[in-house]
Amino acid sequence: MDGSKSTLLSSEGEPQTPISRRCSISSEDTVFGTTITPYPEISEVQYSIAIMQGGIEALEETLEKLQQNTLRDGMFGDNDGVVKQLSEIRSKLRSQGEAQRNGIDEINLILKDMLSTKVIEQIQSQVEEEVEAEVDRVVERQVQACLEEHLPKQLQKEVNERKAELEQVRRDLHNSESRRANALLRERNTNEAINTILRTDGSVSSHFPKTLKDLFELNAAECKATLEDYGVETSSQKDSNLNRLMQFLNVQYQMVRTGSGKETQRRAATM
Repeated sequence: MDGSKSTLLSSEGEPQTPISRRCSISSEDTVFGTTITPYPEISEVQYSIAIMQGGIEALEETLEKLQQNTLRDGMFGDNDGVVKQLSEIRSKLRSQGEAQRNGIDEINLILKDMLSTKVIEQIQSQVEEEVEAEVDRVVERQVQACLEEHLPKQLQKEVNERKAELEQVRRDLHNSESRRANALLRERNTNEAINTILRTDGSVSSHFPKTLKDLFELNAAECKATLEDYGVETSSQKDSNLNRLMQFLNVQYQMVRTGSGKETQRRAATM
């Protein structure tokens, strides 16, 4: 904000206080390498401090200009009256400036207390999360090292096989539930999501359609690529591949051609 230019004296002979001064307030600070965004109340306090400091500086400028003008006017009038008036104004401005400085000191104490509690709490929370994550990683590595050191090779092999079997059971359960839900999808709501089918490595094909609408709009290359990602046999015909994909997903539709001659239409029909 730009500092306002106040007149020297009001109608009652009192000095007028400028409204505001230009100030710059940082929106965030960095503490120990961590960027901390100030709390709203801290920003308000910083803004109040800047306004008060700007007011003090403006008062000092006003006093300097007032002194110059009154001394200049005093050359053509009663010098004693001018000096007396200037002294009174100086005293009032000094009192007002002192009061503002006291206010700034008090706000600084409040701000310091807030920073010493809330910022530290925020940093502590972040550090605790990072420590917990690192502890989990260390424990996992140590357990794996311990198993490799103390378990016989054959037993380790059996453990790995059981883990693989467990993952396969989880994938099969997920795929079974997805296919059961996909069977309930209807064309009247083509924006409804298709439930995902997991591959043997636990991932989902990058070509997997998100909705019925996406499924029906797959082009020949996308349809074939999706089937290949899941190890399903493909054909040279796009409609045939799309029907195979819908059967694989258990979507209860199939693409059929209607009409005669060269003009044909495709539509989704319940099986």
